[in-house]
Amino acid sequence: MVWDAEQWPFRPPMFIRKWLFEQKVKQFTPAVPLAPPSNRLGPQGAWLVVYDGKDPWQAELAKYIAQYRRPDYFCQTLGLVRHNQADLNSFHAQELTHALLPPDRILSLARSRPFDLCINLSSTSNPPLEYLVLVANAPTKIGVNRQSSSPRYNLELGLKLAGAKPSLRSLLQHLDGLGLHSIQHTKLQSIHPLQTP
Repeated sequence: MVWDAEQWPFRPPMFIRKWLFEQKVKQFTPAVPLAPPSNRLGPQGAWLVVYDGKDPWQAELAKYIAQYRRPDYFCQTLGLVRHNQADLNSFHAQELTHALLPPDRILSLARSRPFDLCINLSSTSNPPLEYLVLVANAPTKIGVNRQSSSPRYNLELGLKLAGAKPSLRSLLQHLDGLGLHSIQHTKLQSIHPLQTP
């Protein structure tokens, strides 16, 4: 007999939910094989940015990354937010499955197209965001200021910290230096001017 945890009439304790999440990750197989990395990363294609909106810095950074991409490039943002902040591109904790997976509508957005890059702005382990990174069809998956390495990412950025968080400018310039991002330099300068000594 197979037990379907999603049919349980109660929400299991967190340690069981985390175990269910790990089982889902072990069972995951990509629906479509990932396209091999090419020289067309970054400026020619789409990005997926996932963030934990309970941290205002991450929500702002996700919004700014989408703004600083050139207007003709697609950038999809998906976030875990508080209940009253949820919209079509975000979800809240009450929508998570018993296995801590995002709702189907969010998973569909993460799978909706091939992305050149998937970046997770959360520096701590966050199962629903980790699962979005896992299901995204992107050859380059980046974690920011990861506390421990993860096989889900093929690039983990350790940025110079501005207070406890990397600055928008340092993140974008780091990605630009890697050839993964095309910055609208005039827009960046107008909103976040460089400090002159």
